Amino acid sequence: MLAVVPSQRTPPADPEPVDVPPVPAVLSELVPVEAGGLVEFERVVPASGNLQVAGKQFWLGPSRSGLTVTFWADTSVIHLLIAGTRIKAVRSHLSVADLGRLAARGGRAAGPSPLSAGDGVAFEVDRVVNNSGLVGLGGHQVLAAEILGGRQVGIRIDDETLSFFDLSSRELLRVRPNPLTREKVRRLRGLRPAGPPPRPRVEPVRVQRRVSAVGTVMVSAARSSPSAAPTRARP
Repeated sequence: MLAVVPSQRTPPADPEPVDVPPVPAVLSELVPVEAGGLVEFERVVPASGNLQVAGKQFWLGPSRSGLTVTFWADTSVIHLLIAGTRIKAVRSHLSVADLGRLAARGGRAAGPSPLSAGDGVAFEVDRVVNNSGLVGLGGHQVLAAEILGGRQVGIRIDDETLSFFDLSSRELLRVRPNPLTREKVRRLRGLRPAGPPPRPRVEPVRVQRRVSAVGTVMVSAARSSPSAAPTRARP
């Protein structure tokens, strides 16, 4: 009878260590960006000096290659800053979806506008006047004019006044008191440096009136007598 000899058990070999990437103790906090809200992000200027963002090129020149540019953007205006100094501002080509994608790729909620308010510096924004003749500015409903309802106008913001003007001709349409503080002005959507002051219509206004039987006409509730026509000399 053969005896069964138990086989020797060898301890299992230690598994090779697997490199596991370290887990950060604290995850970086993401700053939420509201849909269509202001976004800040950085880009490094390439050797060509031509930066591209969302399909648009920004020319900064080869002399600025390697520098980091901060973009402050919404759907109305884009500010470009280097080391905290604004170097240019352009009209925005970005949609709400573009801003969302930029925010998801390292962007963050933007702070106040890089334009400094007050001290006699004027700014402009564009707004659509509602059917009641009002526009929303910094939490205020400001009266423009009911006749401007449904129309997009420019608004020049000075320290004391708001000047509503036509965007194509810069014709002055209305002037209202400015209820905004400097801080509220800085946070306005689409804020940009002001252009030339809007001017009132320079052409004289012409109206036609029929002379009454007594030889007078009425214009704006004022009665006037036109000059008598020269009489012909009788032969």
